[in-house]
Amino acid sequence: MNLFEKFRDVITNHQEELLAARNAAQFEIAERRGVEFGAWMDMKENDRFRAIVDADPEILERLANKDTHEKTIDEIANKLYPDNTNTIH
Repeated sequence: MNLFEKFRDVITNHQEELLAARNAAQFEIAERRGVEFGAWMDMKENDRFRAIVDADPEILERLANKDTHEKTIDEIANKLYPDNTNTIH
């Protein structure tokens, strides 16, 4: 395997880690809200989640880092639900 292939594999693995962190975070936030994930998706909460994550590229890095994961989940949840109720907006 040449250097380019090694670099490509590292990038691909990192991108997969970020995607997995993003997906897991959505499940975790839905669970915290007491909503089944399918219902959460049907309510378009994933669109709101995506807008928050897309607005700050560092969020995915923080979600993928075990040391900052929980704090980042809290940050996203507070942006999604600033009134901190169990009401889906």
